[in-house]
Amino acid sequence: MKTLALYNLKGGVGKTAAAVNLASLAAEQGLRTLLWDLDPQGSAAWYLGFDSEDIGGMKRLTRGKIPIGDLIQPTRWPRLHLLAGGLSSRRLEQRVDQDDELLERLAAPLAEDYALLVLDCPAGIQPINDEVLRLADVVATPMIPSSLSVHTFGVLVQHLARQHMRKVRLYPFLSMVDRRRRLHRELVETLPREISTLLRTGIPYASIIEQMGPRRALLQDYAPHSPAALQYQALWTELRNRLGC
Repeated sequence: MKTLALYNLKGGVGKTAAAVNLASLAAEQGLRTLLWDLDPQGSAAWYLGFDSEDIGGMKRLTRGKIPIGDLIQPTRWPRLHLLAGGLSSRRLEQRVDQDDELLERLAAPLAEDYALLVLDCPAGIQPINDEVLRLADVVATPMIPSSLSVHTFGVLVQHLARQHMRKVRLYPFLSMVDRRRRLHRELVETLPREISTLLRTGIPYASIIEQMGPRRALLQDYAPHSPAALQYQALWTELRNRLGC
């Protein structure tokens, strides 16, 4: 099983939209895929049509009172399953603070059933994200082409160095790109020279992506041939090559 994490220090950068679309593309291409929504907001689960009463159980899981498989739910997309704790994910965050190998132990049995594990992480620097950074084969970081986002990415790189996590395979990609904005256009041109691991594919700022919320559906469902959907497909191709799956 390969593990792909979607992570950024900042929220509101298109992380969850990328996570659910990439997971669905992997499943569509034949990989049995589990999307683990680690964010207490449960946004990935919500995009997939699950409400707050449909998810949870992290407290029982961390106490060993329920096997992880009992919390996994099928979605309406073949080969794509969901594991989401919603607000109960805060319990998982607390336990990881006390046991920095907990997440790895919980994820280990999943390799029996899945080819790909996609982790949608909460924003910020916290123990559960440090554990994800150590666990993941590839960490994809959406980055808006703005000065603040570039600065935030630099802070993340510094954090990895201070935590001696130099083996993390960190791949930023541009997200919510608005080519009507001069700064966006300039950074699209200059950042590939400044960040050697920056992926070639950028995700546009587009109303058709925003429609995922009202529709509670993925781009592949209602606009599979749109420019935005094609960019997610290209992004998945880049990441799949780096994952080797």
